This record gives sequence, C-alpha cells and structure tokens, in this order.
Amino acid sequence: MKSQPYGTGDTSFQAAGGVDGLRQLIDNFFDRMGSDERDQWLTCMKESVEEQPFAADFKKYLMEQLYVPAEAVRRRCEDIQERVG
Repeated sequence: MKSQPYGTGDTSFQAAGGVDGLRQLIDNFFDRMGSDERDQWLTCMKESVEEQPFAADFKKYLMEQLYVPAEAVRRRCEDIQERVG
C-alpha cells in the first residue's frame, strides 16, 4: 500500500509523531526561542509583509497582531529557561 504524500489527510501529522511528536517539537522550539529570535522573526515577517500588495493600514494591523504570539512564545521560553535553571 502506497502512503499518501505529506499534506494529504493526516500524513504530515502522523509523520511528526502525532500529538506527542508535535508537543516535543513545540517544547524544543520554546527551549530555543528568545528575545533576539523573536525580533529576528518579526523583522523577517515585516519585510515579507511589506512586499505584499496589502493596504498600509492592514500591514500595520497584521504586524501588531503577529507581535502578540511572538511575544507570548518569548515569554513562554523565558519561563521554561528560568525553571530549568
């Protein structure tokens, strides 16, 4: 039986190890994310957004909204690092 390509059904989810695999991925990501990485990510996103044909007010709104999860990730990573030592 031929397996489905990634992006079809839950093939990608299963390839990542299901819920446990994704939790591990996220935990590893949080272990590495900090202020510098957040700022780099936001800079890359801002440059990408600027290249889009979006209205200026939407670009501003979008970047404000993207800051929220980026900061939440940074804070979560900081909390984890403090607990680990």
